[in-house]
Amino acid sequence: MIEFVDVLKLTGGIIYLVLGGDLLVRGAISLARRNHISPALIGLTIIALGTSAPEFVVSILAAVSGHGGITIGNIVGSNIANVLLVLGVAAIVYPLKADNTSDISAAFMLVVCGLFVAMCMLGSLGKIDGSLMLLFLGISLFATLRSRFSILNVEEDDPEDNRVLGLPNTPGFMWVFIVVGCVVMPVGADLTVRSASTIAFDLGVGEAVIGASIVAFGTSLPELIATLIATFHRHVDMAIGNLIGSNVINILAIMGLATVITDVPVPTSMLAFDLWFMLGCAALLWFLIIRRIVIGRFLGILFLAAYTGYIWVIY
Repeated sequence: MIEFVDVLKLTGGIIYLVLGGDLLVRGAISLARRNHISPALIGLTIIALGTSAPEFVVSILAAVSGHGGITIGNIVGSNIANVLLVLGVAAIVYPLKADNTSDISAAFMLVVCGLFVAMCMLGSLGKIDGSLMLLFLGISLFATLRSRFSILNVEEDDPEDNRVLGLPNTPGFMWVFIVVGCVVMPVGADLTVRSASTIAFDLGVGEAVIGASIVAFGTSLPELIATLIATFHRHVDMAIGNLIGSNVINILAIMGLATVITDVPVPTSMLAFDLWFMLGCAALLWFLIIRRIVIGRFLGILFLAAYTGYIWVIY
């Protein structure tokens, strides 16, 4: 039986993660702009990694504390949630249609997901797998900065974004945001991992299931918020591009670093269903983009129904 206190800890941990990640991103963006760092570099590092910060902290902590199921479940579940949940909600708000610049990004995401599934088929991810993922990440970031292709939709600074994000204006507040964010996120991650593993034990399900559902939903909230803001301002390509970039970074950066630090076994349930479902979601998004199909309210509702069905199946 689930203890109510564990539910409170999990909820509090996720809230800490989201708030900590938000503060860190705001402070880091302000500091970078104040030091005249290029918008492209800000987009590729601070914003992209910042929205994935909850996944990063939870996945690394879970891996080093011996809860590898939560690590891989969180990554796979977050990528599924980004396509079906986040994009579904955004499409209900405003119809989405990508332009030509998203073709290569979507194809790259599909290739990354395919390679990740192939690595997982070996049953365990280790230092060699992690090193290859980090190497692939470095090459792709370099190619993006050289404008060979883009794994993220990087936009120039927009004055409107400053008002939406509520960025701090003074160096003192910038560092307060950064320090508080760096302190709060590990606390939230510790609460999330501990309570999630306890709830998994109480429910009699694997840690990967909890990681792919409850934890993944919580750590995907920054992507949901960022995508909704972009959608409300009709930045359709930014909304889709940020989701693609987040999915790529979840695998190459977060999973790559986690498996360099420690071996992560792949649960049998993940090999049987979740990994293939994630790959199918990536293939679906790629198909919709290259065919220039408008992701409108009807498809948005179908996406949300599919996500609900996925959660029902894994439980």
